[in-house]
Amino acid sequence: MSVSKKAPTARTRSVLRCLYWVALIVYGVVAVGFLGVRYWVLPRVDQWRPQIEAYASKELGARVTIGSIKANWQGLNPKLDLASVQVFDDDASPVLTLPSVSAVLAWRSVLTLSPRLVRLRVEKPELTLRRDAANHLWVAGQDIDLNASDHQSDLKHPALRWLVAQRELLIRDASIVWQDDLRQAPALPLTGVDFLMRNGSLSHRFVLRASAGAALARNVELRGEFNRSLFAANASNPANWNGQIYAALDDVEPQAWSPWIKVPEISGRIAGRAWLQLDRGKFTELTSDVAVRGVNWAPEKDGPAVRGASAQLRVQGLPGDFVQLDEIPLARSAGAPDVSVKGAVQQLRVTLPGVFADPTLNARELAVDAEIKGPDAKNWFVDVAQLHVVNDDLDVRLQGQWRREGKTAAGSADMRGTMVRGAMPAIHRYLPLDVNADAREWLATGLPAGEMQSAAITLKGDLDDFPFL
Repeated sequence: MSVSKKAPTARTRSVLRCLYWVALIVYGVVAVGFLGVRYWVLPRVDQWRPQIEAYASKELGARVTIGSIKANWQGLNPKLDLASVQVFDDDASPVLTLPSVSAVLAWRSVLTLSPRLVRLRVEKPELTLRRDAANHLWVAGQDIDLNASDHQSDLKHPALRWLVAQRELLIRDASIVWQDDLRQAPALPLTGVDFLMRNGSLSHRFVLRASAGAALARNVELRGEFNRSLFAANASNPANWNGQIYAALDDVEPQAWSPWIKVPEISGRIAGRAWLQLDRGKFTELTSDVAVRGVNWAPEKDGPAVRGASAQLRVQGLPGDFVQLDEIPLARSAGAPDVSVKGAVQQLRVTLPGVFADPTLNARELAVDAEIKGPDAKNWFVDVAQLHVVNDDLDVRLQGQWRREGKTAAGSADMRGTMVRGAMPAIHRYLPLDVNADAREWLATGLPAGEMQSAAITLKGDLDDFPFL
């Protein structure tokens, strides 16, 4: 039930690269600004702007321009304000634009001889990310070979490590454009991108928000909080950390993303949120809420299909039972997957060609509360606390267990419940084609009218033998 993937993803690396370039520019300015504080010439920092531009251009391998640099004081801390920072590659148009950058330098930097920031703010930056036909990512004039398997050096660069160690980083109202020449896709704009990171001696927090527009996804949000034990001396030991990651997607249309990524053959609108718990350096619990409307899934023509007006589901379990990521510790079950599903579906239509004479089954309402469990990976079963199905023909409530053991993939069931209401003439519609044709015909003609009410139901045995005649 799990899928193996590598981490970090190319998109994650590109975001970190972007922060790295911002770090290089600001680091150079802060370093010079620090010298200005040391020699009491901070007000004349703009005179060093050509040298700072040259330094940043050399380090980036791309032309960097800075409109102006101003310096003043915020309490005891020096403050630097940069305006109109731009990075150019071979084109005339900038690939990275930072209209406003503000950095407040901690006064303790004078004592440590190392620039430390109280706050770094970047207002309305504009960034273009482009993947060329050779699968190389270009960001602010930098070339990242996405065909390479190892990008650890990018993540461990001193400037990037310095940036993420600052007390507060705020990027507000950014605009990012993704250009994919490899897939020959149209430009994908992301607007209203906000990122906030705050670091303390025992805690780290961040939040990321963005919008891809009404047609793709109204809002995307990612939050994280990590806390270290007060009595843990080694901060680099993952076992000393606890926390939580939260992610949310609002009004996403999967098929609208198909020009840029491979998506399942599912249409409709989806909203979801998920919590991932970190305990002593390992992600141990996943809780996810999903809401869909107008969903339509038909992977093959004339094959199985699922349609529904709306649905709300909550899924809980160990993250390693759903997905496996390299170098990220995800807890998984030692034996059978431990997954629970609870929710409801409205106006459900399921098409199963070759299973029933009328291949489409309808449910006006369907509610389920079930859990997958078992002693080991081979002997798992589904424990159904509640299954409630309502349509024009019946109103059924069931509970019990479904197991894999059986003559066919249908398995076996041990279910009990109540048929609150059941139309007698409709019984034959719910008998699979494997049932004797004469029996199905007799039920269709021999029960022309009538209704069952408050009838007890027992379904026990191999489902291949259903209806156990």
